[in-house]
Amino acid sequence: MDMPVSADGHHEIDWQDLLADLKENGLRSVMIEGGGPIINSLLAPERQSNIDMVIVTIAPTWLGQGGVVVSPDRCFDGKQQAIPAARLSGAKWYPFGEDVVLCGAMKLSK
Repeated sequence: MDMPVSADGHHEIDWQDLLADLKENGLRSVMIEGGGPIINSLLAPERQSNIDMVIVTIAPTWLGQGGVVVSPDRCFDGKQQAIPAARLSGAKWYPFGEDVVLCGAMKLSK
C-alpha cells in the first residue's frame, strides 16, 4: 500500500484503506497508538466515523505550542460553517501515577 503525501510533503496514512484491509483480514477491533499527528489525523471529521472509542494517556507535559499538539484542524462545511469538534460520551478519567488516562465513546457531530 503506497502512503499518500500531503500538500506540505508529509506522508499521510490512508486510514480508510488501512482499516478496510484489516477488516477484510478478520480484524474487528484495532488499537492505534500514536502521538499528536496520529490523533489529529484520526479525529478529523471525515475519519471520525471509523472510531468507536478513544483512550488517551495524558502525561504531565506541555500540550500545544512547544509541546504535544493534539488539536485536529478546524473544518468547514460547504457553507463555510465550522464543523463542531468531536466529543466523547461516558468519559471517564483514570489516574496512573503521574499520568491520567481518558476513556470515552465517540459522539459524532451532527
